[in-house]
Amino acid sequence: RLLRRVGPTNLLLVTFLLPIVALGLGAVFLGERIATGDLAGLALILLGLAAIDGRIFGLVRATSPAAAGTSGSPPGSRRS
Repeated sequence: RLLRRVGPTNLLLVTFLLPIVALGLGAVFLGERIATGDLAGLALILLGLAAIDGRIFGLVRATSPAAAGTSGSPPGSRRS
């Protein structure tokens, strides 16, 4: 059911969270130090997740002046 609801791309995004969780668990339970490069890598992962997900780009499009005059529904469609 989840695959049908969110789609394969969004379901696959969860795999990108594994390095973030592993880094956090290593720091908490094993006392590993988090270096600056690790934080940069986490930022890149999060940026990639945001780009793939598309919500940020949807927000940018929704707030653009060109999108202000549109109803958000395709031409010819009716709302009931």
